[in-house]
Amino acid sequence: MNCTNECRFCSIVKGERNLGMVDTPIIENDNYMLLSSVGAMIEGWTLIIPKEHGYSMRRYYNSESFQTFFKQSLNLINEAYRDKNVFVFEHGANTFGSLTSCGTNHSHLHIIPSEFYVLNEIQEILDFKKIKLSELENHVKDSEYLMYSEINNVNINNDIECYVHLLDKPISQFFRKIIANKLGIPEKYDYKTNMNLDIAERTYKMLTKE
Repeated sequence: MNCTNECRFCSIVKGERNLGMVDTPIIENDNYMLLSSVGAMIEGWTLIIPKEHGYSMRRYYNSESFQTFFKQSLNLINEAYRDKNVFVFEHGANTFGSLTSCGTNHSHLHIIPSEFYVLNEIQEILDFKKIKLSELENHVKDSEYLMYSEINNVNINNDIECYVHLLDKPISQFFRKIIANKLGIPEKYDYKTNMNLDIAERTYKMLTKE
């Protein structure tokens, strides 16, 4: 799929910087970019974004180019936030305008360095199956899905385990709501009304050492 005029991430690929440093890649190559996340509730919250337009990350996880960029991004975040846990998640949408995409109709993977994990919380709400990240594409097929994985320095270079829930119907901002509850700010889960650009800017400066 080609970039579209309506897509914020595609506009960033084309060089637009409407949000200044928040729209400036922290690192990038020909295929991917790492951005500070709009709506971040935690400093260090970043997004890996394929430069090619699409709706989910499923076909990238087995790509050698993605794995290389993923490791590079994780190493950068682990170095900057050495005392933190790191987890990743994806709202895997299928179509333009799906609620699962949370209003961002372009595939992206969230990376969060944090004091906590949220595996117990998500499993209390939905049934998640433990698989290898490399198995995700075959596991989800054409279904929309939620994916969560906990990362540490030990397993960055191995086949990472993740937890996947296949959605019967679209769901919006699932992980954001869990994280907001964990932080004691449940009313601030929505990135559209809580953009938190100050946090995103701190993340950019921390990871680029500006």
